[in-house]
Amino acid sequence: MEEKIIKIMPMMFVITIVVLLFAGCISNEEMQKKGGNIVKNVSMEIYGQNWTISYTNITTANTTVYALLLECASYYDFAVKATYWGSYDSILIDSINGTENGENGHYWQYYVNGTLANVGCDKYVLHDNDIVEWKFEQPAWP
Repeated sequence: MEEKIIKIMPMMFVITIVVLLFAGCISNEEMQKKGGNIVKNVSMEIYGQNWTISYTNITTANTTVYALLLECASYYDFAVKATYWGSYDSILIDSINGTENGENGHYWQYYVNGTLANVGCDKYVLHDNDIVEWKFEQPAWP
């Protein structure tokens, strides 16, 4: 009886690994069937005052700039603080990785494919191959 169990254990381990490997593929297909979107090959660069975080060539179901930022924060284990502004029905980023808005007159602003965005990060829907850049810089407005 013990011999049977010992022989079955490696087989169960292999089956478990195979199921886990295919779980991601199945969930992406299921998401598409249910009307969910997936963006492919998106990248995010975050430029703090003396640091940079790169999150590149990602395929994800997180299809807004804000959701991708939170995914990146989870992956690299850094904090993002944000505030919902009801008057704009949108999210404003207060800090990324401990760097807070207002320090030395700098604020978090984001760009998609080199263009400064004009909507809140939770409203900007990503497309395949988009490049998002978060920059801690002085704003163009007075």
